[in-house]
Amino acid sequence: MKTLLVLLITAASSADPPAKLKCSELAGGFYARGQDVGAILAQVCEFWPFGTAFPVENVHEAQELLNATFKEGGMYDKSKAVLAQRRTSTDFCWRATSERPLVKPTGYSCPKRLNENAEENPNQVEPAASIEDGHLYCSKSCEDICGAGFPRGEPQPGLCGCKTTEPMPQDMGVRDVYKEWPRIAPAVPTGCDQTFLANHVEECYGACPSATVPTWVLGSITPVCTSDCREMNLTQGCGFGCASSMTKCVSTVTDQIGQIVRTVGDTVGFVSGQEQIAVITNALVSTAEFAVTGLTTLVEQTVKAWPKFATEKQSVGLISALVATIKEVTADKEVKANIKEFVKMARDLFSILHGWHGFKWQSSLNQVIQLFLNSGAAILLNVYHLFEAFAWPKCLAPPPPSVLVV
Repeated sequence: MKTLLVLLITAASSADPPAKLKCSELAGGFYARGQDVGAILAQVCEFWPFGTAFPVENVHEAQELLNATFKEGGMYDKSKAVLAQRRTSTDFCWRATSERPLVKPTGYSCPKRLNENAEENPNQVEPAASIEDGHLYCSKSCEDICGAGFPRGEPQPGLCGCKTTEPMPQDMGVRDVYKEWPRIAPAVPTGCDQTFLANHVEECYGACPSATVPTWVLGSITPVCTSDCREMNLTQGCGFGCASSMTKCVSTVTDQIGQIVRTVGDTVGFVSGQEQIAVITNALVSTAEFAVTGLTTLVEQTVKAWPKFATEKQSVGLISALVATIKEVTADKEVKANIKEFVKMARDLFSILHGWHGFKWQSSLNQVIQLFLNSGAAILLNVYHLFEAFAWPKCLAPPPPSVLVV
């Protein structure tokens, strides 16, 4: 038996033109599958990205789209199937990430060279405290920094102008070149297992906690450790997760996720010193993975199922299905707090993933990266609070073997 949408809004007569849709009139007007799906569509309508007209123009179009979305076998059912398959998986789990403990350095030292590519003299200097912030820095003279070149003073404080030479093509001699190099760098803490540049100062981190190992690829997000698959319930390493066997790993997807995470992680300022790096890393990896796997599949199914709907209207239907699915497993206050950012990012991802397949995949991947960068860490984390409903289970350490007491 097919499930039909119950329409409670009083429709105008067939002779009257359809009234322009108002977001507020949707809630309480459409029910399907035991839910007030009109209220869900009202939220999507209310937070549809500013500057873009909401694609559903009247209540009749709303009824048609919701019927297609929530009928048996529609995108709501497909969304629920993806969620169930991922949340209950026994073949794959996400490596849990944790931050290395921040430790006190045993001392500080200066590298012999502050700029590897300059003609700098490799002289040893001692760290000195800055009057401005109290941190230890290494400072050299411009004569040392320019080395075999000629110092041309400081165009800016802490920056040396150096005149040097470089060979010209086709053995046509040499030419003078002007370059600028910094003469001040943060002192390097010693007694660390790992260092990380935060707010222009190297911070000192200890070893990874038990049953974790350093991350294998996270760009500049380095003070993060991840589950050691050999010590987890699923023992086969699989990129950002652990699996029951190599056949459960998809290397191309791992490469795509890795490219997103490396590029975003390497971007200066994406993760500030004020946010928990491990939490942001979880959000970035999980959202990137869902975007290039589960969400890509759902977008493809949506496009195939609804050829009569325009692209933007397709995205409204799928986002409504996602929100309805998420609401079944996520606290209502989380949904209300993050629905605005979720609608915008889900709509943008739909637009990008619509052209994901074929020769456009690299272009689409770059667009996903740019979307994350434009959104920033804080918004990505807010969106992840809802996308997390579709996340794979976290890897767990197996329970200790039982001891037989005789």
